[in-house]
Parts: sequence; C-alpha cells; structure tokens
Amino acid sequence: MNKISCDICKDLIPIVQDGIASNDSAETVKKHIESCEACAELFEGVKISDSNLNRFFLRFRRKLRIYLILTMLSGICFGVACGIKDGGGVYIIANVILMPVIGILSFFVFRWKALVYVPPLIFAVFLLINAFVSDVNAYSFDMVALLSLVFSAAAVAGILIAGLLKFAFGKDDKDE
Repeated sequence: MNKISCDICKDLIPIVQDGIASNDSAETVKKHIESCEACAELFEGVKISDSNLNRFFLRFRRKLRIYLILTMLSGICFGVACGIKDGGGVYIIANVILMPVIGILSFFVFRWKALVYVPPLIFAVFLLINAFVSDVNAYSFDMVALLSLVFSAAAVAGILIAGLLKFAFGKDDKDE
C-alpha cells in the first residue's frame, strides 16, 4: 500500500468513519493512523458515539411528544370552551380552523391511532367543560353530542390531512 500524507488522511477520516470509503481507502487510513499519533487522535476524537446520539434524540422525541400532547389538550379545551361560550355563535366557527390543527398535532403524537383517541377525548372534554358551565346557556346532552361530533369530524379531517401528507411526501420510518 502507498503511504499517504497527513492532509490526505485528514480528508479521508470522515468518510472512513461513516463507512462510505472503499476498502483500500479504509486500509490506507488505518495503516497511516498506526504510525501517526496526531491522525490517530483526530480519528478517535471526531468519532461520534451512536448510543449517545440515539439517547439524545429519544429524550428529545419524548419531550416533544409531551409538549405536543399538552398543546393538543389545551387547544381542545380552548376550542370547546369557545363553542360553549355565550351559546356558541361565531366562536364555533373558530373551531373550523382550530380542530383540524388539533388533529394534525394528534397525528404527530399518536400516528393513525389518533383516529381512535381524539374523538372520545373531544367528547369527554366537551362534557366536562359543559358540566362546569354555570350559566343558563349550558347545552343539553344532545347538543353536546352533536357539537362534539362536529368538532371530532374537523379533528379527524386534520388527522387525515396530516396522514396523507406524510404518506405522500415522507418516507415511512420503521423504528416508530
């Protein structure tokens, strides 16, 4: 094998570590770092631990998931409260925008299981908030069921939009 200079070795180290380099290049770099302490330190120092990186991303995903769940629940409570306030009216129209956004957020948290989780969650939140409304404008159970059905349909539309966009533009990750 040919001896290489330190500059060439420094250029080849990243592609050898990524596993992209040919076998000849990898062998040449390994031979060089056996005899060159500076390049050996560079080779060891640049290497990123996959386990540390994976742990970082797993913690990041968990925290992001928690924030998305909190945002989704806050949005559901806000949307339902707007639907109940003063007998609804124009506030119900705001849910035409808000509930699909809640559906999109829930898709990122639960994937397709959001189709099962979100509608009962909206109904339960609607019942709870309606039960605690003390003024005369509180809805009957029939109206609560109807409005939660409308809000759930808007959320399901958001879930379907997010799912279809992920299907169309994103590759399906097997590790999820």
